[in-house]
Amino acid sequence: MSVLHELAEVIGHDAAIKLGQHLGGARLYIPHQMTDSHALVALLGLELAQKLSDFYQGEHIELPSKQLFKQIRNEMMRRDYESLKSGGGCSRADWLAIKYGVCRRQALNILREDGSTHEVEPVQEAFKL
Repeated sequence: MSVLHELAEVIGHDAAIKLGQHLGGARLYIPHQMTDSHALVALLGLELAQKLSDFYQGEHIELPSKQLFKQIRNEMMRRDYESLKSGGGCSRADWLAIKYGVCRRQALNILREDGSTHEVEPVQEAFKL
């Protein structure tokens, strides 16, 4: 099982994408016990950081490149866009921008991209959805 699959199972798809967007390509040491001052706690929150700690227990992990995480995030945004209904006080693009931590313009650019240019959809390949 790849690190990406493990991360998705341990902390969930959204948190795995967030981790990859910030630290993709890095080599991380996951301590046995998380503390409030650890960078992973600041990024993911104590509960999810502790889940990583419980799973990896003092191991080093190599995160895949940020580019892979971006491809997966973009595909997830396109899928979310199709399943969202408007409402809630903002447009679907605005909602996705907030959810995925990008500006509105970037969200619109991602949604305009032709996802069919990929040989394999990154989300399906990476997370086997």
